[in-house]
Amino acid sequence: MEAFDQFAKQAVPRWATNNAATQAAYDALVAKVCPCVIVVHSQGSAFAMQASLNAPGKVRASSRWSRVARPTRPP
Repeated sequence: MEAFDQFAKQAVPRWATNNAATQAAYDALVAKVCPCVIVVHSQGSAFAMQASLNAPGKVRASSRWSRVARPTRPP
């Protein structure tokens, strides 16, 4: 339950103008709770993939549903 409050902070509207804030939230969560496995759906896929790349060694695995995500830079 401790992680739920942090998880709930990620619930932001999906507008192209808030991509940086959304990515920052994913990166902060990874920094706080990982090592971990990330499971995401739809719009969260790209952010989770980038968060994995931004914190090498912290994300053990990820499972993405409903969307193919591409990182913005090579691993």
